[in-house]
Amino acid sequence: MTREKSQNAIFILNRLKNSLSIDSDIKLAAYLGVKANTISSWKSRDSLDYQLIIAKCEENNIDLNFIFLNKNQNIEEANTNKNEDLALLIAKKNKETIEEMRCEIEAFKTLLKIDEQLRD
Repeated sequence: MTREKSQNAIFILNRLKNSLSIDSDIKLAAYLGVKANTISSWKSRDSLDYQLIIAKCEENNIDLNFIFLNKNQNIEEANTNKNEDLALLIAKKNKETIEEMRCEIEAFKTLLKIDEQLRD
């Protein structure tokens, strides 16, 4: 059974180092709070402390899809697009509401004129 390269421990650790701007396994080990030889063991065994890596990624808002699957889903970009879509929808709804209110105001003005004429 072969593993996809995107899930290989070495690739995951390298993507994590790149995301954190860390240039050595020793610095990565210090950041993760493990011994440097632990990183070497993970690489040679192709195993990781997934919970630790996930926790550190979440602390730094690092995209887990990128770290583990090498699929860069820019969450901020997606959120920006959703926010822009929502803003456009709200603006359209506001325009519709304003137009409806204008019609209601005109109808009310007409009723006031009729009422005024009837009183005269």
